[in-house]
Amino acid sequence: MKQRADGRYCQQIVIGKDINNKKIVKTVYGKSPEEVEDKVKAIKTDLGRGVDVAGADMTFGEWARLFLKREERRLSHSEYTCKKSRITCFTDNIGKIPIKNVKPHNIETCLDEIAQCNPRTKKQTAEKTLKEYRNDCNQVFKYAQKNRAVTFNPCEFVTLPIAKPKKERRALTKDERKHLESLTCEGKFILMTACYSGLRKGELAALTWQDIDLKKRTITVNKSWNFKTKSLKDPKTKAGHRVVPITDKLYTLLKQNKKKSGLVFTYKGEHLTDATCDKLLMDALSELDSKYGGDIPPVKVGSKYQRIITIKPFGYHDLRHTYTSLLYQSGVDLYSAMEILGHSNIQTTLSVYTHLQKEQKTQSIDKLNDFLK
Repeated sequence: MKQRADGRYCQQIVIGKDINNKKIVKTVYGKSPEEVEDKVKAIKTDLGRGVDVAGADMTFGEWARLFLKREERRLSHSEYTCKKSRITCFTDNIGKIPIKNVKPHNIETCLDEIAQCNPRTKKQTAEKTLKEYRNDCNQVFKYAQKNRAVTFNPCEFVTLPIAKPKKERRALTKDERKHLESLTCEGKFILMTACYSGLRKGELAALTWQDIDLKKRTITVNKSWNFKTKSLKDPKTKAGHRVVPITDKLYTLLKQNKKKSGLVFTYKGEHLTDATCDKLLMDALSELDSKYGGDIPPVKVGSKYQRIITIKPFGYHDLRHTYTSLLYQSGVDLYSAMEILGHSNIQTTLSVYTHLQKEQKTQSIDKLNDFLK
């Protein structure tokens, strides 16, 4: 042990060998010989447990870069971009801290900021999104654990902050689906297709007639439309690449609107934008309100093209939820529904099916109460 000119004590310890079989030496510093000895003992204990001491000294940011490098080879471009964006929120805050020194409160501080303002939407963050952020951070620590850099994973002890209240999705009733068929406005085609195919809004905007095979009665989903960059992108996940069966109702609708080539859905001959999708929906809701409205107090809907209506509003994702509900009610099994909907995780489909099962039980009890009355 030596004493430096600045008064501190130091001691070197061999922590391993490199690829050329040369010793890797780590210098330990302390204000007193006792402090240095305690640190040396701690390092030897870690070495005895198989910990990569050099890896433990690497920062969270360095491990995050190594992890993302591996993920880039494994994920689609869109999945990798989303994962990188979420992990960057952590590296911006705790990226310079050695990974062995990151504590649960460091991660919770990051999540608190994300909960208050989603980096992408600049609004309060939903619970599902917060779980995705925590999961990606957790994967970085698991990657470091697998490489023996740390034995403690702080993400396992993190509590999520209060998130934005979950927006309940709803399925259109049988009468509402009939009302949808009575539309005469331009939005009828895209809304009915969404209702009877379960395609996401971006997938609908990117759909071409070449993707539709009326003979085989299938829709091939292999791309999505990015409304912000106005360009094509991969579907949301790898599972988003799928083949959707065309039902009789959807077959009739597509055959009536069939063109030789080009985009299936346009607005005034141009590619759909987020605003034009909103306008098509608002025009449809206005028409439905004029025919069937008056049952509930007026509500304001829409963003750019706002309307005041007296019917229960719905959005594009509610139409996708309606299709999921139809799959469930018709007895389509969980794994088939997962493939048709393009869910990457069976838990997503299971949660929707479970929710629908609860709804069905509630409706059954209501029917029983009506009967007993």
